[in-house]
Amino acid sequence: MGDERYHAECLKCAMCCDTIKDTCSRTPMGLACQPCCQKVVAQVEAMAELMEKGDESAAAKIAHALRALGLTLPSVEQAMARSLPNCVACGKPANHSCGMIGDSVYHSECLKCVSCAKVVGGGKMMQTPLGLTCESCVESMQAQV
Repeated sequence: MGDERYHAECLKCAMCCDTIKDTCSRTPMGLACQPCCQKVVAQVEAMAELMEKGDESAAAKIAHALRALGLTLPSVEQAMARSLPNCVACGKPANHSCGMIGDSVYHSECLKCVSCAKVVGGGKMMQTPLGLTCESCVESMQAQV
């Protein structure tokens, strides 16, 4: 490996402790066999998918297992916060309970009518000159005109 020489029986994977017979990679933990490196790559990809889906708990479990191997990873919470846009209403990072209206992201609990202040959640809303307005308030405004 590079300028270093090993006896065949001394070339062991830092992750699984098996003798390395084929290709290997230098990692922060030491030399690692190709199957272990492929497992780590698969776990990192699975963690990224879970984070993309908003499953912070499952992603954190994978991150914990990878850290136990000696890998340095940012916290899942920090990574999630950096990768998500902020809610237009409260300014906090989006999460799994968010939705988009136009180009704007809102937490479901932040979707409030500007007229009556009710949380609309999954109800119908319209963008008016005042802001997001629920269907019943829009109807009452139209009735007054």
